[in-house]
Amino acid sequence: MSVLRSTSGVGYERGSELVKEGDTGKGFFIMTKGTAAVSVGGTQVDTLGPGSYFGEMAVLDGGPRTATITATGQVFVLHLPPATLSRILDTQPTIAQQIDDELTRRLSSAGEQVAPTDRVDRARLADLSARLRSIRNPDWATAPNAKSRWLGLSKLFARGA
Repeated sequence: MSVLRSTSGVGYERGSELVKEGDTGKGFFIMTKGTAAVSVGGTQVDTLGPGSYFGEMAVLDGGPRTATITATGQVFVLHLPPATLSRILDTQPTIAQQIDDELTRRLSSAGEQVAPTDRVDRARLADLSARLRSIRNPDWATAPNAKSRWLGLSKLFARGA
């Protein structure tokens, strides 16, 4: 519960930009309601729904947002400021491992090799993020099964309490 208390809920109306490509990252977001379009260079490349998340790369490596995310209906997200996400990654190894797994999956999907490790820390996550950025891989994770993804993330955050 302490991790969930560190978040703030934010609502967006249809057409609102949640984040804008090229802007400085101001946090990590988990979608809990609604859908949003992901655009890169003005072209829609994906759609996000409940359980999807975005913004971890901009927080981890300090680089700019890799996409614009626009609400396609009413959207509700949980927002974690960068310092809060950093604290969580330092104190909740299960959450850090989940993000490591996702970054590794994205790199593997792009044909990149990732050496396994016994210890995940912010330096490793920043390195994986920078590698993804160098091959222009996305800074978002689409929930393959919205219900199970959201339940998995919420359970991780609840266990981190």
